Amino acid sequence: MWFRDLIYSTDNISLIDSRDNRNLYISNLLTARQENVIVEKNIKGIVSIGDYGEDNHQQSSSVAELPIHLEDTPESDFRPLLPKTREFINKIFQEQGSVLVHCVVGVSRSPAIVIAYLIQEYGLTFQQAFDQVKNARPCVCLYDTHMEQLKSMKGQVN
Repeated sequence: MWFRDLIYSTDNISLIDSRDNRNLYISNLLTARQENVIVEKNIKGIVSIGDYGEDNHQQSSSVAELPIHLEDTPESDFRPLLPKTREFINKIFQEQGSVLVHCVVGVSRSPAIVIAYLIQEYGLTFQQAFDQVKNARPCVCLYDTHMEQLKSMKGQVN
């Protein structure tokens, strides 16, 4: 029952980080499509992670979107996607907007990308970044292989 609620909720959004008024959110797909949420949270950029067709994309022309193809499997490797994801998020932050990262449920893929961002951008350890995301979004459940990928990362603060 709780898993279905995560998928079909239209207000399933978590503020993960807000340093320097740079708000970074995670949500599920349905919440990411809610125009009222986008406006209320000042979301100017959306990272849409999925293994589905083109109908995943945000329809609003006022919101920049980075579609990311990443299958929801333990074998998927998200690390090659990180440079363009990090560049996109930082560009939106420079423009004083908030960023929403979502996948279908907001439990595995989007948290993995956000944890990687926190490690790379702010030099956090895996455990610090994981705890920050998990505290804000208790439903996070990463694949073991994704946790190993994240643990091997080092902060690359520029």
